[in-house]
Amino acid sequence: MTILLSQNLDKKMKINNKSLTSINKKNKQMKGLNKRILTAIIFVIVMVSGIYWNKMSFALLFGLITLLALWEFHGLVLGKENMTRRTIASAIGALPVIFATGIVFDQRQWTTLFILLLVPLVFLAFLYELALARNSQAQVTLDQFNNAIAYKPNATAFQNLAYISLGVLYIGMPFAVLIYVLFDGVGFYTNIAMGLLLFTWVNDTGAYFTGSIFGKTPFYPAISPKKTWEGTIGGVLFVLLLAGILSHYFMELELVEWLILGGIVAVFGSLGDLVESMLKRGLHIKDSGTLLPGHGGILDRFDAFIFMLPFACLYIWIVMS
Repeated sequence: MTILLSQNLDKKMKINNKSLTSINKKNKQMKGLNKRILTAIIFVIVMVSGIYWNKMSFALLFGLITLLALWEFHGLVLGKENMTRRTIASAIGALPVIFATGIVFDQRQWTTLFILLLVPLVFLAFLYELALARNSQAQVTLDQFNNAIAYKPNATAFQNLAYISLGVLYIGMPFAVLIYVLFDGVGFYTNIAMGLLLFTWVNDTGAYFTGSIFGKTPFYPAISPKKTWEGTIGGVLFVLLLAGILSHYFMELELVEWLILGGIVAVFGSLGDLVESMLKRGLHIKDSGTLLPGHGGILDRFDAFIFMLPFACLYIWIVMS
């Protein structure tokens, strides 16, 4: 009898433990969901306000995003411990945005600042790596110096410089192109900028939900195992549907032009998502940062947007010309 009672108590305790675990898991999921929703609301308010407030807020918004993305990117590829190198790299990466902003606002001092800072800042990166090589050389013996295998002074110097150059091309230039192309001489084509953002978000969300329900065929398993062809196609269809809606409210482009632009964003945005996944997989990390609670980092939110910008802006420039 005592044994039976003990067994029943053990069963009840196991059931209660499972229930508590399940409740804790659900609470944790709810907290995570609430965090994601709150971050998304604040994010949307900031983006919409920055785009539509005035032309200065437009430039400042995308300039800030550029700096945050560069800071995050260089923290990943150059390391977070060396703040000096990271600061120099981010400053160099932001120069194209300064140049583009100076042009559209007809501020000669801004464009002059870009020209005057470009070469010194780039050379400063070289000088910094050279200084590190000198410091490391002072700590080795002559025998070690003569042994190329045992001693490689600042062996990653040119690799670091390559990453700095990549930041200019991968992040700085796309945002500079956005600011330059979307300026109409008086203000910015704010509705087109908002359309690009909406296309990117809808493509990502549509692909996620479509893939979750219908996804069976892997799209690129080596880089992103969860991405499927069904989800990718679903994202494109949602974008094209949104293009039809936008054509009724945003009159800057015709229906066909919105559809083509939406297709460009969906295709190259999806590829941009894969590019950042490749970067994170190579670095063995899940998120690029923690700036946006529940969503990861700036690059996690803008990877697709950044990658599609050169292609979308080229099409916009052709249409507007």
